[in-house]
Amino acid sequence: MNSKAYSRLLLAPLGLGFALQAAAATWDEKYYNPMPDADDVVLPMPCDGAMVFRKVMIPVAGPLDDYPINIGQDSGEWGYVE
Repeated sequence: MNSKAYSRLLLAPLGLGFALQAAAATWDEKYYNPMPDADDVVLPMPCDGAMVFRKVMIPVAGPLDDYPINIGQDSGEWGYVE
């Protein structure tokens, strides 16, 4: 096998991967940012997705203060919050 045929054989899966990635469907913004804001920070994710971060103000005295939150509920009907 000559070097040209060998290099084509090695590069074929790489080219196929790029072709499949180009054919992937893009996500609608409603799935990753349903309520857009001007101050949103949007980071790209794999599969043409995105993750959005937003600054949230909470009532604390300093930057290292704790803010208690309740996650879940104490109920016999639900084992966890759905």
